[in-house]
Amino acid sequence: MPIGTYHCPLSRYQALLDKRGGSSEEAIQAALTNFTDQDFLDLQVWFNLAWFDPTFLAEEPLLSLVQKGENFDQADKQIVLTRRWKLSRKCCLTI
Repeated sequence: MPIGTYHCPLSRYQALLDKRGGSSEEAIQAALTNFTDQDFLDLQVWFNLAWFDPTFLAEEPLLSLVQKGENFDQADKQIVLTRRWKLSRKCCLTI
């Protein structure tokens, strides 16, 4: 696949990082002012999605969220958190 045609599934996550700017105290304070409630919700969902192995991201229910990409709602966040909890629980039970 040509490089220019590849759509990075984490592009919204990268856009939020770019919007934040640097990691200085001033940049963080500016982000707290400039980020919308939607930005924070998207950041919460993408932060959690980023920890999943790509195998899990290619399966429902996470696949739909990756394809959605942005403008997540609380129900979307709950899907991610529930899936993470179930996988963590399954992993811990097999140890």
